[in-house]
Amino acid sequence: MVYIIAGDSDGNPTVQGSGFIIGKNRIVTNHHVLVGTSVALAVFSDGKSSPITTVIADSSTKDLIIVGADTGQRLAVLLGDELALQEGDPVYAIGAPKGLELSLTDGIVSSFRNVGDEFFIQSTAAIGHGSSGGPLFNREGRVVGITSALMSDTPGIYFSIGVGDLKRLLRNPQLMVEEFSKWAKRNPSGSESVPEGDASSNTEKVSQIEKLIHDGKFDEARIQIQTFTATAPESALSYRLFGEFNQKTGHLDEALSDLKLSVEKDPRDSISQFYLAISLFSARRFDEALSHELKSNELGPSDSDIPVLAMLYYAVRDFKQAEAMARKALQVNAKNVMALSVLAGLAFHHLSSREENWYTYVQTLSAIDSDNFWTHVAQGYAAQRASKTDEAITAFKAAENDSFPDSAAYHALASVYSSQSEFGRANDEIKAGLLEVPNDPYLLSTGIFFSLIAREDTEAARRFELLDHLYAGSRETLGAGCLYYYGMGQPNSALSYCAQMTAQFPNDRTAHSNYGWAALDAKQSQVALTEFSSAYKIASPDWNKLTGTQAIDLLWGCAISLYDSGDKKNSGEIIRSIRKDYPSAATITGLQQLPLLWSKATLIRIEALLKEFPQ
Repeated sequence: MVYIIAGDSDGNPTVQGSGFIIGKNRIVTNHHVLVGTSVALAVFSDGKSSPITTVIADSSTKDLIIVGADTGQRLAVLLGDELALQEGDPVYAIGAPKGLELSLTDGIVSSFRNVGDEFFIQSTAAIGHGSSGGPLFNREGRVVGITSALMSDTPGIYFSIGVGDLKRLLRNPQLMVEEFSKWAKRNPSGSESVPEGDASSNTEKVSQIEKLIHDGKFDEARIQIQTFTATAPESALSYRLFGEFNQKTGHLDEALSDLKLSVEKDPRDSISQFYLAISLFSARRFDEALSHELKSNELGPSDSDIPVLAMLYYAVRDFKQAEAMARKALQVNAKNVMALSVLAGLAFHHLSSREENWYTYVQTLSAIDSDNFWTHVAQGYAAQRASKTDEAITAFKAAENDSFPDSAAYHALASVYSSQSEFGRANDEIKAGLLEVPNDPYLLSTGIFFSLIAREDTEAARRFELLDHLYAGSRETLGAGCLYYYGMGQPNSALSYCAQMTAQFPNDRTAHSNYGWAALDAKQSQVALTEFSSAYKIASPDWNKLTGTQAIDLLWGCAISLYDSGDKKNSGEIIRSIRKDYPSAATITGLQQLPLLWSKATLIRIEALLKEFPQ
């Protein structure tokens, strides 16, 4: 066993590794251990050392190098046959992890990997940094592999290069032994070089690796990446490949780190920019994702970028650009799911420049791919209408698992839970949705409502402040402002929001009703009567379509506003109809179980009227 210390031209140690003697004055280690160094020293198990002076054979693709150093009378190891190993056989690794000389770990052979013409042993014998290049022994004490910490970044999974590659290297040494100093100059640091081979071979190899990643062959891809990038582990291409791999295997933080480094090293690589955009999208950092995707498209315009841009514009709420890009993408491919999903979202939220039916897009999407966001949302609403609550929840949960950047599924689930008076679960859905679709105005607005019901006034205030800051004057902000200040016991502050809301959306029944409640608390009884009358007029043609909760909200508003206006007779009749048709709504406890926001002043008024008009 040999401990290898290598350093720069000034003799400062920069790396460490392991190796072993395979013959008189011959030591083997990993190629990557010595790349980028200027001097190297072999330290033997007896504590003595010898400078590495020559390179006898080298293969960057196999990550093996045989170097020359004075080994004295020390014995060489015996080479075994890795092909004789079987899964479950015991193996032993000796190395110098973090400079700890002659550290022994044991494990078993867990698998074998054939990647191209390379053979790897996968084992559970732990290999740490500093152990690269050490021997892997079988039970007979023969070397069957050369350990590589470079290919062992997952706990419990460690790879060794089959000893057969070393035997082939021994049979084909370099024509001339090269001085180590000259070899070192030809093999500078990976940060200043790229993997060996001409451009065409590199391109072909990268394509092979990316196909393995795309096909989900992650073990093979990992090995291919680590052997391919061994000579240049800090190049832009190396970071890009590791970034692609980590992204596909769900290691998002690692992917972001690798891809950022790749872009920093080569900002004109459109592919790195693209994958960084996708990783940022997965991290729900939509603005940054759009920036890098625009850069990618600028560097290497492609039709495949168009639907991605459509989705990213949708995510940052630039709906005009999102629609333009989505329609452009459909001109290239009429069945592009991403583009169709964007247009479906615009239709769902009534944000399209055209009069389009949301369900028409749902039918188109379902025919192409039934496992998509809007199909699941539609299934949830259908189940909800059929009073199949469990099926609705399942469908909305399936939509939440989709990465499409829309809050509809979270909003719908919150509504389902609130209808069952499970306000805590409803609020949890809002919180989860805001992590996936940050600063979404629909979720912020609905979240204010649930925070107020739960009497989480601080959270309600935080959400409203953010909503008002980001979307001042929007429909969501006006509606939420009316409700927020009413719920916080500040009805006079609510009135301006309520008035703007009804002025901009005169056919919104809920807007008129909310205005009425705020006006009642502000002791503006005539305004309240006008607003509840408007709400009742809008609702009357389709009264049977109202939910019980909606009807109760409107009936109590009309009863109180009529009473305050002096019409006690009609007020009493409405209260008696509430007792008859909605008996639970004729008690304070029952009202508090409904997904409705009642101010303290409102509940006091209702309690007084219930006493005045007993059953």
